[in-house]
Amino acid sequence: MRSAYQPPRNKQYFHTKQKIDKRDMTALKKKVQLIQRKKKIYRYEERMTRA
Repeated sequence: MRSAYQPPRNKQYFHTKQKIDKRDMTALKKKVQLIQRKKKIYRYEERMTRA
């Protein structure tokens, strides 16, 4: 645990970072949502088999 708040170190380079394309962003979000949905379904099935 750090004693004091430290801002992110690469803050000074923040404006030079490449921005993610909107299409790539939506694709990434869809992938993440799909994975989360699969996890939820898997957990639900696991719970049903245990009970």
